[in-house]
Amino acid sequence: MSNDPRLALVFPDRHEHGASPAAFRDALARLTRLFPGATCIPRARLTPRLDEFDLVLTAGGDGTLLDAAQYLTDTPICGIRLFPDRSVGYLCTLDADALSPELADAIPGLPRHPLMRFECLIDGIPSGPPFLNDLLMAHACPARASRYRITLRDASQTQCSSGVWIATPSGSHAATAAAGAPPLPAASPLGLLCVRELCRSSATPPLRTATFSPDCPPTLEPCAANHRVFLDGGLTRFDLHPSQILSVRRAPHPIQVLHIDTQSHINT
Repeated sequence: MSNDPRLALVFPDRHEHGASPAAFRDALARLTRLFPGATCIPRARLTPRLDEFDLVLTAGGDGTLLDAAQYLTDTPICGIRLFPDRSVGYLCTLDADALSPELADAIPGLPRHPLMRFECLIDGIPSGPPFLNDLLMAHACPARASRYRITLRDASQTQCSSGVWIATPSGSHAATAAAGAPPLPAASPLGLLCVRELCRSSATPPLRTATFSPDCPPTLEPCAANHRVFLDGGLTRFDLHPSQILSVRRAPHPIQVLHIDTQSHINT
């Protein structure tokens, strides 16, 4: 009886980032040769059964990893940048073109690094899967302003802006950083709040960016109709109605990500 770990290889459904169909097929073919026992799963066919594997490998970029992570509880995940020259892949620590058979064999034995996730709560009830990067509350039409009441600790104010980000430490390096919020260390126990393009606030100075403890998170209440919540870049989305209260809490299971220093393995 084999003791080899059960591997899943999740890949995008079509070529991405401008790569030609032939380059996409060749890159996937190389990965399947490096992981001959892996079960190949198109991204469009992800199911909760993904958690039955011992290790999940994702080939693509951060979007593919974030999508697969929604279906995982304790199973570790390792992200591979399929086309490193076309994908930032902050959460992916391996480049497909740098993988050798020796490095591929070493991946299942790498240490796990837990990354905090949040759950979205609507009126205190969990809504959607845990998110690893960020939550955006905004108008359903991105070109329109969002009107809401925001409360953090003892401060509460009504604002009009293009929306509000709530991010984990991992997500603080993504859209919230682009919006001007300072990134958090990956091991930080805090979450990050960032208001996008503030138009008006009932308070002076207005709340723009802040860190918070998951035990005392901010709350958001829309003051008008047609608001929407987007998790992890819109992988999950749902409506938020006036008088509903949105908040977050720490998810009970962090995602277990395998990290590797590719250069150190290449040099040994």
